[in-house]
Amino acid sequence: RVEPGLRRVLVAKIDIEGNEGRALQGAVRLLREVPPCYLLIELKARFLAKAGSSVKEVADVLASAGYDTAKVHAGQDTYWLEQRDLQRCLARLAAGGKPATTA
Repeated sequence: RVEPGLRRVLVAKIDIEGNEGRALQGAVRLLREVPPCYLLIELKARFLAKAGSSVKEVADVLASAGYDTAKVHAGQDTYWLEQRDLQRCLARLAAGGKPATTA
C-alpha cells in the first residue's frame, strides 16, 4: 500500500550517494502506482558502482516507471526528469492523488 501522503508528490529529489538504484528498487510500487511527476536525481557512476548498480540500470528503472529519459535536463551528474505522460500525472495530482480517468 502506498501511504496517502505519497500519492500527491509533484517533485521528488533523490541524492543518496550512489544508493539511488536501491532506493528506486524499494519504491517499485510507488513508481508504478503514483510516481512523482518530476524527479531530480543525482547519478554518479563511481558511487553507483560501489553500491552495485550503474547509470544504465537506474535509467532503465526510471524509463519503466514512465519517466522520459531521452528528454533529460542535466547539470553535471544531476538529471531533471518528467513523466512521459505529464498531463495525466498532473491531472492525478489535481484529482487528489487518485488516478485520472480516461475519456
